[in-house]
Amino acid sequence: MSGFDSIRQGTFRITFDNGVGVSIHFAAGSYSDNDDLDFKTRLQNSYELGKLESSNAEVMITTDPTGKVVKWLERKHGDNPAGRLTPKEVLEVLKKAESVLTPNSEANKGKEK
Repeated sequence: MSGFDSIRQGTFRITFDNGVGVSIHFAAGSYSDNDDLDFKTRLQNSYELGKLESSNAEVMITTDPTGKVVKWLERKHGDNPAGRLTPKEVLEVLKKAESVLTPNSEANKGKEK
């Protein structure tokens, strides 16, 4: 099923129709500006201020029916998850994830496998 889901505050995942899922994480302990937030600061930010901000994020391919997106991310950014990606780089990952043809892709539906 395509759509969004929230794993926890500072983390969400997008799953595309082709079955590729991407997690975007910028909470405490992630490979982002917030990697060294302590527990007290994390609670203060999330409950008193109601928000958590970062100029970059950790991105992970969570599901990849073909393995193509994981391999691309590892070549381009060194690992899965990839850390400290800018908003522009996150968008590039999302576009790649959405565009990969998989057995779940609309373009492949109805074709013999």
